[in-house]
Amino acid sequence: MLRLAPTLIILPCLSAQAAWTQLAPIAAPPKRTEIQMHSDGTGALMFGGQDGTIATAYNDLWRFDGSNWSLQVPTGTSPPVRSRFAAAYDPARQRYVVFGGDGQYTTGGALGDTWEWDPASSTWTQMTPVTQPSARVHSRLAYDMMNVNLLMFGGRGAVGSETWSWDGIDWTQLTPATVPPPREQANIETNWSTAQIVMFGGSGGAVSGILGDTWIWDGFDWTQVTTATSPGTGGIRNGKMSHDKLRNRMVVFGGVRASGGFSPSAWEFDGVDWTERLVVPGPAGRAGEGFAYVDALATNVMFGGYNGGFFSDTWTYQTNAPATSISAGSGCASAVGLPTMYVQPLPWIGETLTWTVGNMPPGGIALLVIGVNNSTINLAAIGAPACNLHASPDVIVTALAPVALPIPVDLSLLGFQIHSQAAAFSPLPTGFTIALSDANSLTIGAR
Repeated sequence: MLRLAPTLIILPCLSAQAAWTQLAPIAAPPKRTEIQMHSDGTGALMFGGQDGTIATAYNDLWRFDGSNWSLQVPTGTSPPVRSRFAAAYDPARQRYVVFGGDGQYTTGGALGDTWEWDPASSTWTQMTPVTQPSARVHSRLAYDMMNVNLLMFGGRGAVGSETWSWDGIDWTQLTPATVPPPREQANIETNWSTAQIVMFGGSGGAVSGILGDTWIWDGFDWTQVTTATSPGTGGIRNGKMSHDKLRNRMVVFGGVRASGGFSPSAWEFDGVDWTERLVVPGPAGRAGEGFAYVDALATNVMFGGYNGGFFSDTWTYQTNAPATSISAGSGCASAVGLPTMYVQPLPWIGETLTWTVGNMPPGGIALLVIGVNNSTINLAAIGAPACNLHASPDVIVTALAPVALPIPVDLSLLGFQIHSQAAAFSPLPTGFTIALSDANSLTIGAR
């Protein structure tokens, strides 16, 4: 069995949990709710919504870069003001897409137009599809990785069970074999690790009928996932969902609970069940907020919303003990090239790390070196002066098959580092040659 010496674990016992952090940007959008917010990869885009009096709707576009919000100034026409619309970012085409919603609250009427924001030219374009969904409010959009387009589901009224796709040119109504019950205000987002779309909850009506079911879109059909726990004790409507790529969790924050009131909790879905994480201090419960995971910032960003009062606060949500994996030094090649070493997933407490070694020379012997420090050791003494080992050889195992290391559920391991490198020994008539993979350093964290 592969073990690390406990005497080398010197960090004190730490607590680990997801943590909210309230930010104080110099510039921020005015208070608003019924907005949508999505990552463009390096920041968060937020469009529209309605103000704290619900008498004024917006058509402004803001971008958060991790420190401050900046108002985006289009070079031409902007979409008409709106709230309760659908929106998503299309990373393949690098366009932010907005569909439908309504104009001035209670008087503006439902909209059925499609607009795209091009960040490269700072322009909005109203699209002119041959086919388009009927006007609607409270539908939801997400990126469909399998089909490289956007997927829209639901909306208020008779459209609530419709599934549509948008490819940048036209809308297509889909006819999946399985159709979720009609809903509006659903929580929906792409799971970037599975290439699926996850949908949770929503409402079967304007003010009642909160749903607590979980559905997966696989690119072709909807499948309901039966879970032991349902966020909001039976469901949540008008919260927002993100996919926390760092921790590989679908996260729903806010919304109105079936059990009553505005949810102050983050609920996390691991693919099997939902877990509530009520973190104090944290933002007040609310609905209609913006919430998105920003790749470059490796955190979830939340803004605004409503719970009887309106908000203009900016928060981030992430574990306070992130697991990390970084390159720790270059290897040295053999006649067939550089050996490879892959370690997956990130080193989280209570989970299992797996190393896989490849690109071995014919007849070579694969070894995996695992150590607790990364002091550079030159291998000239064994006839390989061009090779440096970047992991102390505390544990050496053969690696003809994947090597697994379970990480115990022990918070004293938080921050502990594991360094590794693969070695390939090849016999020769006059001795042997050695080649090393690139090295890797891991830091143990907690989700």
